[in-house]
Amino acid sequence: MKRFVFLLTVTLILLAALPRATVAASFTDLSGHWAADEVLRASAEGWVSGYPDGTFRPDAPISRAEFVKMLTAATRLTPGSETVQALVQAAAPYLPAGSTFGLKDLPNHWLHLQGWLQPAVAFGLVVPSDYEGGIFHPDSPITRQEMAVMTVRAQGLARAAIEEKAGDLGFRDQGEIPLWARGYVSQAVQAGILKGYPDGTFRGRQSATRAEAVVMVRRTVASMAEGVDPSLQVWVKVAADQSPVPVNLSTPVRFINGRVYVPAREVFRTIKQLTAEQQQPGSGSLVPLAVHQWNPTVQEFRYGLIFAAGSTAAYEPLEVGVLRRELVAPARIAYGELLLPVRLTTPDDSPFYKVGRIFWEPDFRRVIIYAVIPYGT
Repeated sequence: MKRFVFLLTVTLILLAALPRATVAASFTDLSGHWAADEVLRASAEGWVSGYPDGTFRPDAPISRAEFVKMLTAATRLTPGSETVQALVQAAAPYLPAGSTFGLKDLPNHWLHLQGWLQPAVAFGLVVPSDYEGGIFHPDSPITRQEMAVMTVRAQGLARAAIEEKAGDLGFRDQGEIPLWARGYVSQAVQAGILKGYPDGTFRGRQSATRAEAVVMVRRTVASMAEGVDPSLQVWVKVAADQSPVPVNLSTPVRFINGRVYVPAREVFRTIKQLTAEQQQPGSGSLVPLAVHQWNPTVQEFRYGLIFAAGSTAAYEPLEVGVLRRELVAPARIAYGELLLPVRLTTPDDSPFYKVGRIFWEPDFRRVIIYAVIPYGT
């Protein structure tokens, strides 16, 4: 069976539950349906819609293209957004040429024409080389095991799924799940995104309905919203006599288990800008100015060192041996952004830098990163 690898990455804060009466009024075929409230919330959040006749058709199959758009929209990888533009630029060395990235049956398809294909490929939701002959089959029904792959990649856990050993998944029909997909299914089940059936089966090759897709996407987004705290700020300085500069955060900081998770790309971008401003003509560089890259196939962020969600290791392959540093907790992915953890209780220990300090100012709800030497240079 040809491997279909999906990914994607995301941002969204869940809205409060709305009355069931509103559900029935919004879609004519949702009254009494088990997923009615979930569909209403998704509609209110703007990432699902119904049909012109006023129906949602919750029990109809959902196609591969529809699910790609649904998950991409829910995680706010919106075509043309700043995050997507940055992803496309950072992933450029890894992307096939052409507007449809070598997928031959998509030039005239709405998924491409509406702009949703580019963020899906740039983040890693769709990996073109995984489709035999470059045929994506966008209108084919998506299966449960494909959705498991996709929702796990939405959380940036491709490497964790790939490296997981194919053990006992606890399903009577697990032998029908391809070996390559078992790590993804395991990760999806552990996260509560997908569940088995009462008879102990997983039914990975079974197609999913529109209602099931909404529920799976909402569970995925809920994990990304954990610990969101828009009041937290991140400031950076690169010289002793420099006043800290606030980092422009498109993705809110998280506060989870006593640690702040900061968006890596935006922090490193600010450090690079400040470092460039410190250069003196004729004096050479104060530090090497690294270029960040994003490998969408394995979902790894490279800036001096390589970072991946779900891992505490930051590493750089070298000709001899491996330079490896340990983060204070596993990195995370939310809404297309890699989030790196900061330990607030030990300001002398930084997961980002060889030499530097991280200061926590609780009165101002901010973290100040003093980046003397960028980590990994």
